[in-house]
Amino acid sequence: MADITNGIRAVAAMSFVDNDTGIAIALQATNQVVFNPGITQEVVYASNELGTEVPVRQIKSREDPTFQVTFPRKNLDALSQGLNRKWTKAGSSTPVAARYIRQFTPTSATIAAVTTGIEGFDLTADPAGAKGSVNLTGVSEAMTVAPFATPSFTTKGFAVGAAGALKFSTDVVGNPVVLDIPYTINGLYYLGEQIFSNLSLTFTLIMDDFKLIQMRFPRASISQDNTTINFAEGGIQATYRSIFDGTRCVPYDLTYLGLSRTC
Repeated sequence: MADITNGIRAVAAMSFVDNDTGIAIALQATNQVVFNPGITQEVVYASNELGTEVPVRQIKSREDPTFQVTFPRKNLDALSQGLNRKWTKAGSSTPVAARYIRQFTPTSATIAAVTTGIEGFDLTADPAGAKGSVNLTGVSEAMTVAPFATPSFTTKGFAVGAAGALKFSTDVVGNPVVLDIPYTINGLYYLGEQIFSNLSLTFTLIMDDFKLIQMRFPRASISQDNTTINFAEGGIQATYRSIFDGTRCVPYDLTYLGLSRTC
């Protein structure tokens, strides 16, 4: 006997494929998927025998499906979806600009270099463009940069050595400082200029009886209307729009597979 209370309980799996590269993006599955069919209808009116305009026909004039996905965490792939920019891997010998930012209170006039894999290891001694400030009286004041090997500062001074080694004048010790030091790292991942304009998406929905329904969007792109990211919260949202590719008249497929899923 059919169970008319059996319905969709959650999203069980999803696949986001970048059709330009053929890569299926390993995004964390989430129940937070909101679909909007985006249907706009035109109502045709005519007068009845009493001269009152009444609706006689309803015509679908626009179909603009969108769906909003809230990913649980801001991992790298989810961040690229929210910002609609693809990660790019620089070559092993290709330098990518970065900045070494430190906000801390030094407890010693000399800070030792760090080891490989720790931020600051890629710094060279006396990098051009290094900036620093110290707060001695409640107002930030610029520090003078000196050569690391032979620092000659007496007050409000600092020096940058290889692999993140630092030196400070004695008056700086015990006071808040900010350092902004440019450097380069080879082989970094960075968000490039390419966007996700040719995605295909499939959502597998599971029902109360564990039977499966599949919703597929053969082509979609990321819509960035009103995109906001709160870095104090865990999740990140991305909105997708179904794109008409000229090969079909319906923008998405919804199929009852009738197959059961086991764990």
